[in-house]
Amino acid sequence: MNRLSYFHLFFISASFLILHPCSAQVDIAPPCFHDIGIKTAKTRVINELGDTLPDFQTIEYDSIGRPLRRIQDQPELIELVYIAKNLKQTIIHTRDPYTEEAVIDTNYVLKNDDNGRPMQIKGDNQYLLEISYEGCKKEFQTLTNDKGEVIFNLEIIKNNSIPILESFKYTNNEEFNSLTLYTDYKYNEQGHWIERKYERVETIVTEQRTLTYYK
Repeated sequence: MNRLSYFHLFFISASFLILHPCSAQVDIAPPCFHDIGIKTAKTRVINELGDTLPDFQTIEYDSIGRPLRRIQDQPELIELVYIAKNLKQTIIHTRDPYTEEAVIDTNYVLKNDDNGRPMQIKGDNQYLLEISYEGCKKEFQTLTNDKGEVIFNLEIIKNNSIPILESFKYTNNEEFNSLTLYTDYKYNEQGHWIERKYERVETIVTEQRTLTYYK
């Protein structure tokens, strides 16, 4: 199955180096890219007992705040490819859980909005992720399979482009539905968040980000 990366995200939400040569230089940050100036952001997760969890993530950005590479546990690496201002592909590197062989999946952006954000992403398996936006305040995602059946709906509510609430609803697997509330944001002198808490399924954890910047 060609995986459709869930980049709320964060987007994240939502593009990566292997940055193929662009057809035009982009040097003005698009709206809603709140991480402008950051070169790398390494996140660690701490549970309620103060233990650091094995979950981790490192995101590499270009100089205008667009994510280029996301390195994490599973999948191991996500690369985002832009053409000028538009996100055009996501390339997902993972491993087969049975053979441990490397697997590379590519998803293709069929449509972008005026700010270059993806509106339709399709995998080789014909699964389609449709995304819509209300400025920098809300984001809606719907994933359908190759038969046109809805698999899930996701709504993200934001404050100044920063997620504060995510509602995940599956069509046929309600036990996987989730509501995530982000609170207690802390910011550095540059105005970027370096710590936050999130609550999901009665569990509260703390995320901390270590940031490096372009000079």
